[in-house]
Amino acid sequence: MIDATHLNEIERLRNGGAQQDGVGDFVIYVITPLAVLLCLILLGRRIMS
Repeated sequence: MIDATHLNEIERLRNGGAQQDGVGDFVIYVITPLAVLLCLILLGRRIMS
């Protein structure tokens, strides 16, 4: 009998063995805005100096 855990694992392997999709959301909503903010701060400091 196949349960939800096996189905999730099969789906994960179909996606190329990627992590659970929570990791993708984390990168999109946390890392990307931080990177953009850092670039803006660095550009602003360079323009001001």
